[in-house]
Amino acid sequence: MNEQQRRVRQQELEAKQEREASFVSGRLPLNCAPGFWDAYRQRPGMLRRRSLVALFKRFPLSKLPVNNRWQANTVDPDLRHLMKQGILVQVRGGGGRRHPLNKSGRKRQSYLMLAEQVNAAEVRSS
Repeated sequence: MNEQQRRVRQQELEAKQEREASFVSGRLPLNCAPGFWDAYRQRPGMLRRRSLVALFKRFPLSKLPVNNRWQANTVDPDLRHLMKQGILVQVRGGGGRRHPLNKSGRKRQSYLMLAEQVNAAEVRSS
């Protein structure tokens, strides 16, 4: 490899690490994470649930937007099963004119998060 190829490869690695860090810190939604759509498009069942939980645990601060066009839906049998077990929790974020977390006047967005993260956030705010 010559010097330019090394530099390009180094830049690619740094960009990949930066993108991974943005998922870990929760700045990007979980549906943009590497491997999410591969796990989500599997056949419903235990293997799919395990892979979805593994993704949530790999990126614990990320949220999964749900119930809008081209997003995951809570009618999904595996997501519903994980919500009934208490592993995932549906939270609302932003939207509405009088809502304090308002980013725009449009409708609010629902997210799925790990229940551990929601409980930890409630403890910190108390």
